Amino acid sequence: MSLRTFLIVVFFFIVPILAAGHISIPENPLQSLRKDHPRLLLHDERLSELQSLSERDPFLQRLIQDVLTRADSYISRDPVVYKVIGPRLLSVSRECLNRVMTCSLAYRWTKEKKYADSAIINILAACRFKDWNPSHYLDTAEMSNAVGIGYDWLYHYMDETTRQEIRAGLIKHGLEEGFKCYTGQVGGRNHWFVSSEHNWNQVCNGGMIVGELAIADTDPQYAQVIMVGGRKTIMR
Repeated sequence: MSLRTFLIVVFFFIVPILAAGHISIPENPLQSLRKDHPRLLLHDERLSELQSLSERDPFLQRLIQDVLTRADSYISRDPVVYKVIGPRLLSVSRECLNRVMTCSLAYRWTKEKKYADSAIINILAACRFKDWNPSHYLDTAEMSNAVGIGYDWLYHYMDETTRQEIRAGLIKHGLEEGFKCYTGQVGGRNHWFVSSEHNWNQVCNGGMIVGELAIADTDPQYAQVIMVGGRKTIMR
């Protein structure tokens, strides 16, 4: 992650979360689920506040311009392709995450369809991969994060056929693999993040939770295992 991208993430997402204080998670992980989309990271209400703020905040204007410049660079590129380097698909997962978040935010900010189309092309490309390389689970988690955010942020732009394909890919390549990890159905290095004490714990659990929350209204069966399991392993 570049410094500029980090600053954007901090300004838009982390600061509002910290400002809200401690948020307890109910025993039923979907009890407080926001019914409509978008529900992840940046709600429409907060987006509207930021758009109003940008009219008088030069720093925010620069951040948004950086997002739009990056989005314009992404829409001219070919979709992400499956390419494992050594044991990792990670560079592809992170590229997909950068493209999807940037173009999805650019669409939500400007309503220019070119940005939404670019994000969806990359999401569908990733969902058509043979897998998200669960043997190096960071790759699977980052891709689940990308697809989950894109699905949520662009939900109302997509038709139902596109939504169904994306949900199917997220479940097959992401949530089903996560389910195995939390229930101990797999062995080896691809599930050890559940007991790790470094950044794999937060990144892998976070990616799984984002993916589940994105489709929790249509596929809630994964919530109890992933949401509860993820919370326990992060907070243990």
